[in-house]
This record gives sequence, structure tokens and C-alpha cells, in this order.
Amino acid sequence: MSASWAKANPERWREYKRQWQTQNSEKAKAYRKKWNDANPEKRRAAARKNYWVDPEKHRTYDRRKRHKIEPSDFLVMMTAQDGKCAGCQTLLTPGRGTHVDHNHATGKIRGLLCRGCNHALGNVADSPEVLEALAAYLRADALAGGAHV
Repeated sequence: MSASWAKANPERWREYKRQWQTQNSEKAKAYRKKWNDANPEKRRAAARKNYWVDPEKHRTYDRRKRHKIEPSDFLVMMTAQDGKCAGCQTLLTPGRGTHVDHNHATGKIRGLLCRGCNHALGNVADSPEVLEALAAYLRADALAGGAHV
């Protein structure tokens, strides 16, 4: 098939490519890897462009790849938490502001967090002891006339 035929028949060309990739998945994967390695700037530019075309599609893909979560599972989690952060109980904002929290040792998902709570856990390496020590620190400051708690 020539490039001119592909241009003149875009639907048939897409179907042909899809079938070829399905039947030759290893070859297609090797070709994509070779092209991506040879064209890192083009790959990054395409990824940036595709992200902004449909950010939610990207987030759904990311959740599937990182956490094995389907959109229906995410919705169940969001509903179970009443749309609130599992840490601070503020309303979760759709999109980049909602994080899937998981145990880094086991991979088990714990819940949904806002960006602030997710970063806080990351900054203390998920250590309850550090969080308790920080809470005690803030309580001591409040008893001494500080502005918190």
C-alpha cells in the first residue's frame, strides 16, 4: 500500500494498521520503542499535545497503569469517601487535585487524597511516628500560646 493510497483512504488505512499491529504486536512494540528512542523530543511533544486534548483520558490511563484502577473503581472510591479527602476531609477537586494513595511497600490502595495530604504523607515517608511527633509538636506550640490548634 502506498502513502497516496493511505491518504486517500484514511479509514481503511487505520483499520489495516490496527489489524497489522494486533497480528504483529512484538514487531509493532519494537518499532515504537526504536522510534521513541530515536525521537525523544517528538515523543515528548506528542505526549504534551495529547495530554491537553483530553486530560481526563490521560489520568484514566495513568490510574490503570500505576494502580490497576478502572474508572468505575475510582468512582466507587470517590462515592465511598463522599467526594472528600481521606486525610483532611476537604472536598476533592476533579482532575490533578485528586491522588490515589497507596502503600509503597505492598502497592495496596488506601484511598483518595487531596494534593496537600498526598504531599504531606510523601514528605514524612508514610511514617505514622513522624506524623504523631509533628502533631505533638503543634500541640505543644498551641499550649505555649502559638497560633495553631
